[in-house]
Amino acid sequence: MVLLAALAVLFSMTRRLGAMDAITVTRPGDGVEVIAFRWANLATAVSYAVGRCIVSPAVLTRLATLDRRALQIGAFAVLAFVVGVAAVHGWRRPVVVTVLLLMMIGELALVLMARPFWNLAMEVPTMWQLPGRYLVFPICCALLSVVVILDGLAARWPRVAASAACAVVVALAWWPSFAIAPLPDLDWPYWAARLQAKLETGNRDPLVIPMNPGVFPIRFDTAPKP
Repeated sequence: MVLLAALAVLFSMTRRLGAMDAITVTRPGDGVEVIAFRWANLATAVSYAVGRCIVSPAVLTRLATLDRRALQIGAFAVLAFVVGVAAVHGWRRPVVVTVLLLMMIGELALVLMARPFWNLAMEVPTMWQLPGRYLVFPICCALLSVVVILDGLAARWPRVAASAACAVVVALAWWPSFAIAPLPDLDWPYWAARLQAKLETGNRDPLVIPMNPGVFPIRFDTAPKP
């Protein structure tokens, strides 16, 4: 109820839930194409969220490059298996697990509706990995569904063994993400001196300072304004 109320307030304030305008791209041979929400993109996003709980990002990218459709089928097979295992313990647990998985899928659908760029990214294996901030909620829902199943195991030692196995799988999948490579040194003292000299001399030549990968360079265009 709290989540639904928060969603209602967000919709009343933003009307479009913060959605961005649609984007267009020019594909060689296909002309201009408007990038919008596609069910295939949602299947790719769900397969990535499920796979991110099991394997590392590098392995996941290789699997997507080999056969994305097989990866999608495998991910939804895992979700069906999770619901089936929950059904062994009565009708209440599969209902809770199903609701959690639907919340996971619904959150990813909202991301793709609100961010047309990620619809484009879902079609390119080299860039289709969603940023971590978009995956916190769906991965939490997926892991919580596993916790619900583990909690249903009556015997103590099978529950401990299954919990340990799940913890090992998640740890192996997430371990590479904790190793953050240092940013390259782009000779910042040199560019700081260039910028300082530009300010002191009033040089009007454009200055472009490179930035680390993933960040656009800083441009100082000091041409006279009309």
